[in-house]
Amino acid sequence: MQSSSFTFASDDGLDIFVRKWMPEPGTSLNGIVQISHGLAEHGRRYGETASRLTAAGYGVFANDHRGHGRSVIESRDFGFFGRSNGWIRAAKDIHRLSVLIKRDYADIPLVLFGHSMGAQLAQKSIMEEARDLAGVVLSGATGTIGLTRYFARIIARVEWARLGEYGRSKLLHALSFGSFNRKFSPARTLADWLSRDEDEVDDYIDDPLCGFVCTTQLWLDMLDATASLQEARSYKWTPQELPVYIMSGGQDPVSNGGRALIGLVSVLRKAGIQDIRLKIYSGGRHELLHETNREEVVMDLIQWLDEVVGAPVDTDDKIVLPAIEN
Repeated sequence: MQSSSFTFASDDGLDIFVRKWMPEPGTSLNGIVQISHGLAEHGRRYGETASRLTAAGYGVFANDHRGHGRSVIESRDFGFFGRSNGWIRAAKDIHRLSVLIKRDYADIPLVLFGHSMGAQLAQKSIMEEARDLAGVVLSGATGTIGLTRYFARIIARVEWARLGEYGRSKLLHALSFGSFNRKFSPARTLADWLSRDEDEVDDYIDDPLCGFVCTTQLWLDMLDATASLQEARSYKWTPQELPVYIMSGGQDPVSNGGRALIGLVSVLRKAGIQDIRLKIYSGGRHELLHETNREEVVMDLIQWLDEVVGAPVDTDDKIVLPAIEN
């Protein structure tokens, strides 16, 4: 595997940092996977997955979102997208990188992979522009969360008014990350909800670019965006033939163990999207690519990728709704 990095300028002039992993010279390039990482993490954490994908003939690009990783200039900007239109700018950063990738690899299929918050950003991205994509993967997605979203938005607005746009709300952090971890009480760490693999959890905790408390402004940006993610009309510009692969852990608290993803599938079906796969991994938690069964997860991903960039399976029943754990 060959690894490198570069930056590109966003529409507001911010330099966005990108990691790039490519197969060894002489290896045929089947496709490109563009990764959109989750909240309070960064692209470095996808290196192991990139090593598996490159061995299977896929190039991998992963940008650090604005307010994350090496795209941050000042320390106060960790967990801060921007004063205005931050969510839209973050989604535009994803599309801008897609354009750059397609400029250099015009004939190579491009698949967008979004994890957690990055899956929400991927959903926003395909609402606006998905013509250059061969497929999209949503990992650890939120799904449909109902009234919870409305209460969370009210709390976020109160905290924003109390602390300001750069404020760090311990309450919002506790209601999100803290509540996710309570399901696994008694927990070894505050991040047990991420994975059953203790080494992977420790790697996250020990990484100074992970796990920070986000600003009230970012929480507002993200929560305000969730409404459109749950409306079929928002996907009117999404190509109906775009293959969508949704994967989650059966113990992922973000999607209520996958239950909330049934609603997301329904939304996408109503929007006319024809090829949707849903895979729930029993016992898996939030970060499937860092789970104890990640070998199985990545092999399933590669099999789906091979179908998407090659000859898709022709079946009338492309939506698979597995049993959800109690």
